[in-house]
Amino acid sequence: MMVLTLVKQLEMAWTALSDSDKPDDEIRIAALDELIALLFSEVWDGKKGVAFAETYFDIPDKEISHKLGISLSTVRSNRQLASRKLSKLVGSDIVEVICNAPARQVRDRLVFLQMLRSPPSWVVIPNSVWEMNGVLQDKNASLRKSFPLKDCKAEIAFLRQYTLSHIEKSLEGLSKEKLSFLLHLMGSEDVTRDRVFLFYLLHQKKGGENYGKQEKDISVVQPET
Repeated sequence: MMVLTLVKQLEMAWTALSDSDKPDDEIRIAALDELIALLFSEVWDGKKGVAFAETYFDIPDKEISHKLGISLSTVRSNRQLASRKLSKLVGSDIVEVICNAPARQVRDRLVFLQMLRSPPSWVVIPNSVWEMNGVLQDKNASLRKSFPLKDCKAEIAFLRQYTLSHIEKSLEGLSKEKLSFLLHLMGSEDVTRDRVFLFYLLHQKKGGENYGKQEKDISVVQPET
């Protein structure tokens, strides 16, 4: 029996769940939709990935073979190659987890997929840095003063945090799923204990080693309506 490729697994799961009206399946369908959107994006294989998805997804092998004038074995080998590339990015078990894992694990995968497809706009220097205390009211204005760079060590250290190379190095060794969970908390509008505690930790001068003790002191106050 031929092992199903990741793309074929995705097609079958999408067909099976797309018409489901079970409340528990809503998060699974959302995760599958996000995985399909990722498949049709350039994230996993550049423009070649988009071309593959448009030609191969949800289309019978025989139809593809006839349309492209290639053999069925070539169609299947192309699916296998693309599936291997996609698996490296999202994991070979992604469809199995989405379809069968507990809802919380599925939600974690959904956030992870959303993070993969999101543009990295958060790695550029934010406007608040440019505009802080009127330091640069006009980005194009000529500098009023100049300083020896050796006298700007603290300021250079501050700006280095926003460079792509620094952020890429900082990301090494981090769990993408844990990071996606934290980014989800930051972007959520729900007032939860986890979200309040996260913002508390982010505003500390130091990371805070005694997380358990600190968390006991955090209370969640619902906003007034």
